[in-house]
Amino acid sequence: MTRLELICAVSDVLLNVYGKNPQRAKKLTAKYGSKDAGEIQKEVNTVVSQKTEAKYMAVACIDGHYSTAGTRRKKLGKWYTKVQDRIDYIYSMRGRSVTSAANLVIGNQFDKEDARVLLLKFCGYDSVKVQAEVDRILNTKSDAQFCVYPIWFFQGDERLYGDCTAILQFNSDGSVAHCVLIDTAQAGASNTIIRKLKAIGVKQIDAVIISHAHGDHYGGLTNILKAFAVGRLYLPDCTGLDRYQKSYGNAIRKQAKKVANHVYLKAGSAFTVGDIKCNCIYQAPADRLTEHDSHHFVNNQSIVLRFDLGGITYHTAGDLQNEGNNLLIKAVADLKCDIYKCQWHGDANACNVAICEATRPDHSTSDYHHDPIRAGRNKTRDRLRGVGSKFWDNYTYGDIFFNIKKGKITVKTSKK
Repeated sequence: MTRLELICAVSDVLLNVYGKNPQRAKKLTAKYGSKDAGEIQKEVNTVVSQKTEAKYMAVACIDGHYSTAGTRRKKLGKWYTKVQDRIDYIYSMRGRSVTSAANLVIGNQFDKEDARVLLLKFCGYDSVKVQAEVDRILNTKSDAQFCVYPIWFFQGDERLYGDCTAILQFNSDGSVAHCVLIDTAQAGASNTIIRKLKAIGVKQIDAVIISHAHGDHYGGLTNILKAFAVGRLYLPDCTGLDRYQKSYGNAIRKQAKKVANHVYLKAGSAFTVGDIKCNCIYQAPADRLTEHDSHHFVNNQSIVLRFDLGGITYHTAGDLQNEGNNLLIKAVADLKCDIYKCQWHGDANACNVAICEATRPDHSTSDYHHDPIRAGRNKTRDRLRGVGSKFWDNYTYGDIFFNIKKGKITVKTSKK
C-alpha cells in the first residue's frame, strides 16, 4: 500500500465511508486485506489522537479522491472548511525557492513518499530538485571528525522556543559514531528535532544534558527518550534550587526519574563520550546571586559547559544571565573558545561586553527565532562581531553545522 493509498483510505474511514466497528473492520479487510486493514486502523488511531484529520483529507482532495470542488463540500460535510483551509495553506507554499521548499519538506509540511511528490507538484515544484536540496541540507556525512549542530526547529510555528544542540562524532565512513544532545527544547518542538536527528543518521544518543530547570530546555525529553535509546542523562546540581526555588529542583529530579542512568553535574565534573570531552566548569553559587526568583535565578543556575572536540573548544551555558556571567568571569581564568553559544537565546542582558571579550570566539551562534531586534539580540550580535566573531543564528541561517576536521572549522547552513 502506497502512502497516498493509505491517506485516502484513512480519510474515508474518518468520513464514515466504512461505517463503525465491527462493520468497518470487515469492509476494510475485504477491500485491502487483513494486513493493510490493520495499518489503516492504526493510522486512523494516530490521526485522531493528534487531531490531524483535516491534513489527511486535504491530501486526499488534492489527489482527486473526492472528485471536483463542486461535490467535495457534500462529501466532506462538517470537515469542509478545515480541509479547504489546509489546501489553501499548502497552496500558499508555491512560488518559493527550492531551498525554502526543501526546508518545508524537512519540516514535514509536504508529508512523505508519493504524497510528498503530489503536494510538491501541486505547488509547482520539481520533486527531484527539491529532494536533491534536502539531501544537500541534511548531508553532514563528510570527512569531518565532529559537528556542533544547533537545530532549527521553529519552522511553521515561531511560538516554539528553547535550546537544542547536538554534538556529533563521525566514523571514518561519515556515519554518526556518537551523539551528545544539549537540552531538548519544548515538547512541541521534539518531533522536528527527532526527525532531523534521524535524517542525519543518529540512531542512539549517548548522553542528554539538561542545562537548567526551565521547561523550554527539558520539555522535549520524554519524546526524545521514546525515539532514541539514551545512554545517560546529565542534570544540573539542585543545591541552590532547593534553597530558593525548590519546585524547580523537584522538576529536575522528575526528569532524572525518566533515565535510570543519570548524573548531577557540579563545577569540576567531567565526562567523555568517544572523543567528545565535556567539562562542567561553573555553576553560580546561589548565595552570591542577588535575585532568587523563578526566572532570573533559575536562569543563573545554568551549568556552564566546555567541550573539547579534537582541539576545538565549544562553550555553552544555558540561560546564564549577566549577573551569572560576571561571577563566571571572576571564577574561571580562561574562557577563550572557538565556538560560543549565546546564553538566554541571545538576549542582550545575557551576553554583555565582558563575556564577549572573555570568550572571544571565532564563531558564535544563537538559537533565536524571532526578529533579531527583539530583546536586544542585535546588540549581542554586534558585541560578538566587535571581538572578531563570525555570528550565526537559526533565525537567519536555519540549521547550522559547524563541521570540525583536524582542528579547523567549516560552516554549512540550511538557508543559503
